[in-house]
Amino acid sequence: MGASEDEAVIRRFYDEVINQRLLDETLSSEELGKRYFTDEFVHAVLSEGLADYWPDAAHVESMLDGAFPDAHYSLEDVIASDGKVVTRWVARGTHQTTGRWLRWEGVTVFAMEGGRISRVWSFSDEFHLLRQLGLVIRLEEALGGDNVGRE
Repeated sequence: MGASEDEAVIRRFYDEVINQRLLDETLSSEELGKRYFTDEFVHAVLSEGLADYWPDAAHVESMLDGAFPDAHYSLEDVIASDGKVVTRWVARGTHQTTGRWLRWEGVTVFAMEGGRISRVWSFSDEFHLLRQLGLVIRLEEALGGDNVGRE
């Protein structure tokens, strides 16, 4: 398969799996799983503090689905070349506990083999997400004042 076919698979994956909250079902179903993933599929999460491999990453997805049940991922940029598809996405959703409408974004790189996903590297801006929830301490305050980095 070429770059345009791989891009079409990834766009369909976001529409049919990610935005429909069917990731767990897709991974656990042999039929659905084989539609999108190779047998050797690995998901490496690059975000600090998150899991390195898929079983834990799936747990992170479940937590996000629970925290943002109406989240929707929009593809802002898609770049495809032979064997790789890179997406820059923006997610928006209502935080279940606070009722706040939040926005966060990230980049995901998909390695493709035969029209299926063999490896995924993900990074998202959790700092911005936590900041919107009021959970981030300002760096200057944490380091003891406004003279940080000054001599």
